[in-house]
Amino acid sequence: MQTSKPAKKFVVDFGFSSTKVLSDDVCFKFPSRYKAVGRETFVGNSAIDHGTPSDVLTVDKLVDLYKLFVLEAISSAGLSSDESLSLGVGLPAEFLISESFPGGKVEMLTDSLKSIPQISSVAVLAQGLGGITSFISQKPAGNPSLVLGVDIGFNTAILTVWDNANSKIVETTTLYRQGVCDLVKNHLYRLISSYTTGRAITPADYSYILETKTIPYGLERHDVSAQIAEASESYAADLLDRVYDWVSTLNLFRPVDEIVLFGGGANLLGSCEKINGTVLDSPEFANARGFMESLS
Repeated sequence: MQTSKPAKKFVVDFGFSSTKVLSDDVCFKFPSRYKAVGRETFVGNSAIDHGTPSDVLTVDKLVDLYKLFVLEAISSAGLSSDESLSLGVGLPAEFLISESFPGGKVEMLTDSLKSIPQISSVAVLAQGLGGITSFISQKPAGNPSLVLGVDIGFNTAILTVWDNANSKIVETTTLYRQGVCDLVKNHLYRLISSYTTGRAITPADYSYILETKTIPYGLERHDVSAQIAEASESYAADLLDRVYDWVSTLNLFRPVDEIVLFGGGANLLGSCEKINGTVLDSPEFANARGFMESLS
């Protein structure tokens, strides 16, 4: 009698700029954009191929589209149709907690994802906690007792205080429109406006500018790394003020031992003088790595 293969761990971690995909043998990302064409909806690079795509602007819309992003991830990973997958997906921790009731959005999402033939199990996990899990799993003996995670995505900054001794979330909040989009709109744009000539710039455009540290202008590309560094410093100062203000309202029973920064936005803050926490390696994939640890 042949023994069936165990399900393959497979993580699809949606972010408002890009969707991260991770398993034992793949690690990649694709744009978190969609395009409705008639009765069909395309996501990722397929959406871009079909014209001007739209951004996913709310978590409710994400729940509606998550199945399509998972199917795109499976296809892009080149997985066979008969491969069984143990799937982990992420939602902002605050949304996950508030919608974890019978008939809530978490149950709706789980049922939607279970309808994919390859999926043997689904775990909907807390964005903001995955990076903390990844950090703690790599720590030597003497793990910190209380950890503050700051997960900086494009649209959101998710703050989570984790009680490691009791393995529970003490408190979490999601700061919408306080992620990299805030860095861009309120700190970077004024420094590069002479290169934009008033044209509309999409989140995908800004992601490209931040990743390449260049901006197209006519037939040339201008280096804007100095402007990005300046904007990152002022953004980091503003963000940390918000973080400390939030933590001060919690009446914590003991001080925070570690501050951990991750998410795609953390790439920009590693050299900032204001940062006094640990920026995780490959911070954009930190949540996904933690989700892999959490999957059975």
